[in-house]
Amino acid sequence: MLKARKANRVLKIPDEKKKTYIALGYTITDMDGNMIHEHVEPSEKLEQAEKEIKDLKEKLEEASKYAENADKKIEDLEKKNAEAEKEIKDLKAQVASAGATEQAATPAPETKKTTKASSKAEK
Repeated sequence: MLKARKANRVLKIPDEKKKTYIALGYTITDMDGNMIHEHVEPSEKLEQAEKEIKDLKEKLEEASKYAENADKKIEDLEKKNAEAEKEIKDLKAQVASAGATEQAATPAPETKKTTKASSKAEK
């Protein structure tokens, strides 16, 4: 046995009649009050669907704006990264050329003679 409810009317119905009462717009529960089928008016479903569509459109618009801004930010960051890499490359080249000219300009240090024979020869 099941209970069929519509407005103030509550009926006890056999299990076989469940589909019939659902089609008539009744809410169906078991004898303990557990919900089996809840009837919702089509106009209520339509209102809920329209509200959900509106909310989803707003979220889509917000996501589109965010994506556009993100693309612009990515493009700007890629440009800055390319400029920084070029600057690093130029600085490395300057360091390398400065190091090569410094080595060429610095004279080789003289070696000291540490043997006894060479020190006697100088005297």
